[in-house]
Amino acid sequence: MKLLTTLSIICFLFTACSSDTEQSSADQNENMQGSMEMAESDSAGEQEVLSPRMEAQSEIGGVQITVNYSAPSVRERLIWDDLVPYDNIWVSGAHMATSVEFEEEVMIDGPRVPAGKYGFFTIPGEENWTIILNGNWEQHQADE
Repeated sequence: MKLLTTLSIICFLFTACSSDTEQSSADQNENMQGSMEMAESDSAGEQEVLSPRMEAQSEIGGVQITVNYSAPSVRERLIWDDLVPYDNIWVSGAHMATSVEFEEEVMIDGPRVPAGKYGFFTIPGEENWTIILNGNWEQHQADE
């Protein structure tokens, strides 16, 4: 049994989001899957992917963790308590649900979570956030 704290997972996710900006264009194109928001065509006729699918992996507490998400673009928008309202379930990315996969059973703030793949959702708040793991990891937004 490995112990993971909520803080470790959140730090991992934010680190994953920021570190993926350093990926090459070829790596980003390789990781794109599923529904993606497309911008208008550029002058070369190619469409810019505004929320590309990304994957981040790390080992925390001896457990391999993989997070797959659509990397949302801020694009000069107000995010917290506007585009993403406080106290509502958020997909923790863009479009398709973010998924988190644990190679082994983990404990997160007490409850045991069996090894497997889960939909990863959050309820953002001004002071605190709630984390939700859902057995249905393959869904659009927080529909289910």
